[in-house]
Amino acid sequence: MYGCAAVLLVVTAACILYPNREGLQIRHARKKVESAHQLAWYYADRGEFLKARALFVESLDTSRQCLGHRHALTLTALNNLGWTEKALGNYGKALRCFEEVSAARAALLGESHKATLTSQVNLASVLLARGDLERSEFIYKEVLDKRRSSLPADDPDRINSLVLLGSFYRSCGRFDLAEPILKDAYSRANEVLEEHSPVALYAMEELGALYISQGKNVDAQPLYLEILDRLVSRLGEEHVDVMRSRETLGGIYRATGDLEKAVSIQEATLLVRQERHGHGHLQVASGFYNLSRTYEQMGRTGKALEALAQAHAVSRQSLGSAHPWTRAIEQDILRLQKNAPVARQ
Repeated sequence: MYGCAAVLLVVTAACILYPNREGLQIRHARKKVESAHQLAWYYADRGEFLKARALFVESLDTSRQCLGHRHALTLTALNNLGWTEKALGNYGKALRCFEEVSAARAALLGESHKATLTSQVNLASVLLARGDLERSEFIYKEVLDKRRSSLPADDPDRINSLVLLGSFYRSCGRFDLAEPILKDAYSRANEVLEEHSPVALYAMEELGALYISQGKNVDAQPLYLEILDRLVSRLGEEHVDVMRSRETLGGIYRATGDLEKAVSIQEATLLVRQERHGHGHLQVASGFYNLSRTYEQMGRTGKALEALAQAHAVSRQSLGSAHPWTRAIEQDILRLQKNAPVARQ
């Protein structure tokens, strides 16, 4: 009798423990993947994309093995890997990631689900980067149509889709199509969204970027001054988004011929970035690159070449020697060395 009771106890314990063991394994896998994502984004924010990619690859493998190929966290890992590949200039790999994510989310959640449409936007962005303008335009239009049919006119996602389509046309140089769309989005955002809303700021920034692309820097300047004021009031003087807006404003001053103001803003922005991020951050490289253009316009060729060399070193380390931006900096260095007059410091 006692033997039967012992056997029953063992069987009961097994029935209780083994399902719990499987649940514990799943929870452990989720935690491992989520922790890897947090660390990967930390590296990505520092411009260390190669480290970020390695972590996303590892987390994707873990998630596929333990959670399955169509688990939400697996698809998030795949999406994040695609984002990193795009940042590294590996557009073919990024395209495959985003296509897989988009198809899986459409099958699981529906074609009009928010996560599916976000995946579609990511896919359209990498198609644009690859020069597949027809397919990219189709997706941006389709996303906007779906959000128009399912969301009210004052919904931020609907307005954001309008900005995305306008930004696409701006990137393609189709300013006649971009301008009415971006002006409409800017007007709608100011009417129905809070002034610190990310979508409202995005609409304002894209309209300003359109003016810059059109050579209307005088029109862009008040928009970027307003963006800067809003960002500083919400985020403080040294936030990364504030530094990015200051850098753009410096470029506007350069374009309008106010070179002393441009170089002052750009040098101050670069100094803050170096203090916050160190010398090997991509934002520091961006600061050096934009400063080089101002130095060149001022006739300070030696300083321009020094700044380009700094930008090139960081880009090559963070993005690799084959990345389009690394190569573009190399071409700028060769152009300056070949065509510039004797350097004046």
